[in-house]
Amino acid sequence: MLISFWRRIRLEILVIIVIGAYPALCWPEAENVPAPGSAAERFKSIWNTATLYHNPDNPVIQSFSLVGRYQGQFWSVDADQGNADGWEDRRSTFGFRSWVFTDFVLHAELKVKPDGSPGDATLDTADISWIPAETGFSARLGLLSYLFTGLERNTSSRKIPTFERGLLVNQLMPSRVLGLHIKKMIDKFSIHGGVYSGHIGEGFNKTDAGLVAGLGLVYKFPLFLNRGNLHLDFLYNDGDPGDNAFKPYRQVVSFWYKGYQGAFGLGMDLTGGSGGFD
Repeated sequence: MLISFWRRIRLEILVIIVIGAYPALCWPEAENVPAPGSAAERFKSIWNTATLYHNPDNPVIQSFSLVGRYQGQFWSVDADQGNADGWEDRRSTFGFRSWVFTDFVLHAELKVKPDGSPGDATLDTADISWIPAETGFSARLGLLSYLFTGLERNTSSRKIPTFERGLLVNQLMPSRVLGLHIKKMIDKFSIHGGVYSGHIGEGFNKTDAGLVAGLGLVYKFPLFLNRGNLHLDFLYNDGDPGDNAFKPYRQVVSFWYKGYQGAFGLGMDLTGGSGGFD
């Protein structure tokens, strides 16, 4: 009975394989350091093989790591009308991430064909970050993965626990933007904001596509968990008709929470858009 039931529904399995990672050596020390000999420590040693160079005493280059991903999915349909299945290559990127001059991070990735051939490769991400030590301040400039508004958009696709981002997120917010984003932590608060071009694609010299501004406030608020943050994000689009980077909404507001209790995590998000101009 159960087997018959499953044979009549469409099955879709998303398989995500991350080739390389952002090794822990490239970031400030994590809150929880894996115990020696633990499974987490062994996995950490595997991912750290992508770090080709690491020397914090070098005044010019402190680390250089390969980063990238491959994402594909297998689908299968078994129904009374017929059967079908197949494999779809979703996306693959390859690039590097490097700490230089102590406070700067260079990051670049290319979209490449799933077969690895260099033809038709396009720039996926290219940015420089300034993260001066012990200041609580950071700034990023360049072609950015948009991770600044709302719960799901603040989570990289490398780490998101769901197969895909939700329909609401894809309806309201972009995936890649060209611009500047800054963040500052002040005690239990942090504030972040950015200014972005309305144009995305080849030819970043286009200046008549309008501007989009974002602003966010974060408050350390554990709620009923051990630790957590309460967020309020706002995105404003000037509505320029040449805008091809952002979605056709004047304002997007997101009020959300993310918290942790040991291995348990909880996220809640209320997001809406208004003032459509298309």
